[in-house]
Amino acid sequence: MGLPLIFSTAFAQHTHNNVKLTRETKIIACTILAEARG
Repeated sequence: MGLPLIFSTAFAQHTHNNVKLTRETKIIACTILAEARG
């Protein structure tokens, strides 16, 4: 499972904006679910 590591690294670079981070987290979470199903 290399994806979580990639996303964690991406999030670490955007922690300066918590509001944007929250929105991105939801989008990426949906993306992970879509890829997991696909």
